[in-house]
Amino acid sequence: MQGYFLVADILGFSDIIKDNNSNNQNPIIEKWVILVNKLTEEHGIKKFQLISDSLLVGIGSENEDLDNLVSFSRKLLEEGLNNKFPIRGAISYGEYEWGSLTYGKAVIEAFEFEKQQNWIGISINSLPVYKGQYNNLALYPVPKKSGFYGLYYAVIWEVPEFPSLLEKSNNLEKGKFFQHTQLDKLTNTILYRNYLKLISLENKPLTKFYGTHPLEKIETFIETLMPE
Repeated sequence: MQGYFLVADILGFSDIIKDNNSNNQNPIIEKWVILVNKLTEEHGIKKFQLISDSLLVGIGSENEDLDNLVSFSRKLLEEGLNNKFPIRGAISYGEYEWGSLTYGKAVIEAFEFEKQQNWIGISINSLPVYKGQYNNLALYPVPKKSGFYGLYYAVIWEVPEFPSLLEKSNNLEKGKFFQHTQLDKLTNTILYRNYLKLISLENKPLTKFYGTHPLEKIETFIETLMPE
């Protein structure tokens, strides 16, 4: 079938499993399952699968299908983080087959794009002609682990301030310290938050990207606050 496909992972989940015995793992896993079941039911999503920390969701190809999936993704990011599940995900569009074996071009593209990203967030790898509302989407240079940046539509969500993001993302910690690569994820997430705040203050549409990099916009704003 033709449609949109979401792949979402919990960042740091493998370390949770390695660092805890089965008695400690079970409540964490149960909380994850309960959250996914709750959100899929609220959004009327029927096609979803959980494989360890990976969530797969398949929907149709209509504008309202994507609007619903974006709304679901926003809730997954926000409620996931509130439960200390930092989420990274990707949405693709194309052919896929759903069943005991789920496969297809859209599945491969979503898995690959999810792994490329370097933040807490969900973005869309491919978007056909779309006549939806764009209520929860922003055009943004989604941060990647390597390669060139490109502009993609990213899900708009309520990213907390850095101290709260740090506390809620403790799955990314190594003891009392963060690895450089993990801190990069948080920094990129906060950069997205601050960019959205600035554009919203200026009452500009988020369906356009302003500047060559988010830091350019933030730097320009700071300069306007500095005395001459």
